[in-house]
Amino acid sequence: MAGLLTLYYSFNQNLRFPVHHYNSEIWADKAGYYVYLPATFIYNWDANAFPARADTLSGEGFKLNSNGTVFTKYPPGVAMMELPVFLAVHSYMKWFQPGRADGFQQPYETGLIVSAELAWFMGLYLLGLLALKHGWSTRRTVGLLLAVLVATHTAYFAIWQPAMSHGYTFLLVAWLLWLHHKEVNVRNALVTAGIVALIGCIRPVNLLVISPLLWVIVKRQWQTITEWKWRGIQAVCLMLGLLPLILHSLYNRHAGEVAYAGEGFTHWKAPWIHAILFSASNGVAVYTPFLFFLIAWVFRSAVYASSGWSPSRIAALCVLITLFLYGSWWIPTLSCGLSHRAFLDILPLIFWAGMQADWEKLWRGKPVWIFALICGIYTSYLAVQYPSCLNDAKGTNPWIWSEYFGLWRTS
Repeated sequence: MAGLLTLYYSFNQNLRFPVHHYNSEIWADKAGYYVYLPATFIYNWDANAFPARADTLSGEGFKLNSNGTVFTKYPPGVAMMELPVFLAVHSYMKWFQPGRADGFQQPYETGLIVSAELAWFMGLYLLGLLALKHGWSTRRTVGLLLAVLVATHTAYFAIWQPAMSHGYTFLLVAWLLWLHHKEVNVRNALVTAGIVALIGCIRPVNLLVISPLLWVIVKRQWQTITEWKWRGIQAVCLMLGLLPLILHSLYNRHAGEVAYAGEGFTHWKAPWIHAILFSASNGVAVYTPFLFFLIAWVFRSAVYASSGWSPSRIAALCVLITLFLYGSWWIPTLSCGLSHRAFLDILPLIFWAGMQADWEKLWRGKPVWIFALICGIYTSYLAVQYPSCLNDAKGTNPWIWSEYFGLWRTS
């Protein structure tokens, strides 16, 4: 039911705007993720074959060069995840509306929304299965999933920004965790390699973010799979999965383009972690206090954990890497989106840590659930009021508190 409501509200919020609109799901970053699909299946990567000014009309998320090349700085992973629904929509358009089968009509946008909502739903479903596998009751599991959806920024991105990359990474990390609790065999090891490759194709830096989890997973698998033949095949599967990322990099280089030119980790000597956590535009503690509370509890549990690689310590390391990497980025806040969207990618890890026995004392009492409810109401209100972006001077001044208080003055 929650999934259907999310899908309904996402349609309602996004499809009432034309495709070439800043609230469209084929706009700016989202267009940059998506352009692989029309470029590959409709225009054969010929920029001159695209509709006139398609790049400008799509918020310049990609660039159509006069020499015929198509440039997007974004990796191909999101398009790979969108591919099945895109092919279904494009087949429908070719059959019933061939004159409009150009990749930039509203049915294609509808397909992107459906694809993204399926990812969010499956990610939450796997998270629920994990909770049940850890001995949680159905009632508590439902409460947990509602907390994930409403008391964090999950619902905001699922409804208002579904075609961003984070729903797909959320699903893949949840899937990794689910496989980690399954029997170790060759099939699961090869599936793991495919999942890790997809995570890398969506956002390569996330391979570094979740490296503590990957270390534990591979170590466990290789303790059982001792034959180097199968270990080699797993490595080959990983490289084959990363091939689209490598090919896109080579294509850009051949075209004389550089992804993320002029961007970089300019704050690495003094990461702006305070901006990620407390900024007026999208600080974690400001917009999603329940998530901030859980992150603090992760660190508390990591300190008192009895085993070396406990889930809380794995999650804490992933949080630390996230804070350092994004705090070092030239726009630490990433400017747009309710709360800091990088934490959506590791949200399954944080809640997985919370499923362990050493968190039982926290979940057993009513106060945490009352707090989650209050935070859910607070975050949901801000989600409804929040525009696509708040002004933070492109990350250089994330302390413009008039932007935050303006959300409360909105009628």
